[in-house]
Amino acid sequence: MAGALEELPARFGLLTYMPDRRRDFYGWPVVRRIAEQLPEVEIVAAGGAAEPGAPSNVRFTGLVDGAAMARLYRETSALVRPTSHDGLSQMVLEALLRGRQVVWSRRFPHCRHASSAEEFVAAAAALATDCPPNVAGSRYVQEHYSAEAAARALASAYATLPPP
Repeated sequence: MAGALEELPARFGLLTYMPDRRRDFYGWPVVRRIAEQLPEVEIVAAGGAAEPGAPSNVRFTGLVDGAAMARLYRETSALVRPTSHDGLSQMVLEALLRGRQVVWSRRFPHCRHASSAEEFVAAAAALATDCPPNVAGSRYVQEHYSAEAAARALASAYATLPPP
């Protein structure tokens, strides 16, 4: 993962992942509800083509490369990830690393948990009013998910092995 704590943009916006396939799994109905309830908030949907009939405040980017994805993180203040179920998401780690707030359907350190559309809308609305940088989340990812953290964990595991 690349990235570090970055300043938040002057204008609040949300980022989400919305590929062309499995949109229900990635929470399109919830994202649509957020867009409808918060029409003044731009929602950037990375990963897929525009959804027919989507609210006008949702901007679909299609597939993007790493440089474009880094730009999308800089343009947005928070990530919403209303997945049906999820493993450890690299997108969540990247957003946290950059100091973005995260609203996720999975419980994870330094993320706001939401499980229903109403909870996601409420969390997004609260962040639209007050969205500080997620400094603790950035520090957490640096400490636990960086290359250095992986090297420390590997060295620690090897240290527990008996000598040959």
